[in-house]
Amino acid sequence: MAGADGTIRSTVDKVLALYRDQYFDFNVKHFHQKLRFEHGIQLSYTWVKQTLQAAGLVKKRLNGGVIAAADHDGRYRACCYTWMAVIISGSRMIDGMT
Repeated sequence: MAGADGTIRSTVDKVLALYRDQYFDFNVKHFHQKLRFEHGIQLSYTWVKQTLQAAGLVKKRLNGGVIAAADHDGRYRACCYTWMAVIISGSRMIDGMT
């Protein structure tokens, strides 16, 4: 059993090191893809996300799925996916969004 614990710990260390050193500017989805296709690490998306969150490397989503970050003046800006949805749909952005 001690071998399995060491393997799990080394996997966690490797994933965290890869995110910190090479992929710090990736979101979890893209990082998970890099792990699978470039590093051969076949872990679930949920496991990767929760491990990065537990280590404090990524933040949890706000409001059950809204990805936002506060600007210096306290307003929230939408992520690039929200912008893309607005562009595709032809909708106007809500006042206060940048």
